[in-house]
Amino acid sequence: LVNQAAQREVDALLEKILAMDAAPAGSGEQKIRDFLRTGLDFHAIDTSGVRPLQEELDRIEAIRTKADLLDALAILQVLNMPALFSAVPRIDLMNSAAYVLTLEESRLGLSEKSRYTSDDEKPAHLRTEYEKHVARMFELLGMDEAAAASSAASAVRLETRLAATLMTPAERRNRQARYNKMDQAGLAELAPAVDWDRYFRNLGVRPTSIVVANVAYLREAGRMISDVPLGDWRALLCWMLI
Repeated sequence: LVNQAAQREVDALLEKILAMDAAPAGSGEQKIRDFLRTGLDFHAIDTSGVRPLQEELDRIEAIRTKADLLDALAILQVLNMPALFSAVPRIDLMNSAAYVLTLEESRLGLSEKSRYTSDDEKPAHLRTEYEKHVARMFELLGMDEAAAASSAASAVRLETRLAATLMTPAERRNRQARYNKMDQAGLAELAPAVDWDRYFRNLGVRPTSIVVANVAYLREAGRMISDVPLGDWRALLCWMLI
């Protein structure tokens, strides 16, 4: 009830700001009003197409080395569009007075592990339809039907490989299981294919300690950086971006 009451108050405040004809330049009200109006300008959104994403789409398409891949991962993280894994400050579960950089799994399209791994009819059908949806989105980006289908298959294949290491909802509730604190040397041992110095430098951080939320996931992500063709990575990052 408290959350619902607070949400109603926030909604009323936002509606009041949205309706303002004028707001002091540079004020919080002006920034919030312009942000809301931008999101509600459906005509501008429709006519702009993928242009707002073009710079990042070009960056992904230009990936030709592992260094390029790591740079793209970091830049997407800075833009709050994490792909593969994300580095975020969280309250240290063992010291509530401090924050610690935490490496977490990126959200996958189907969210739950079982939707990727179960052989039951419903999740199997969902995966089939999901891949068709991904292909359709790639077609809307301008790919021909064959290229879109190939890219969708690559993206879903990589998501499925990552999903195999996801925790179940019950496992995620185990705080101890998601608290694996280490230094950068520990990260290098866990995922040696990742140039962590380069990644953190691109993020603009120099962590002395890091918490890994899912060791199995990060280990597999490191292996994939080592053995997955860059073309497949371009497909996955493009899908995660759009």
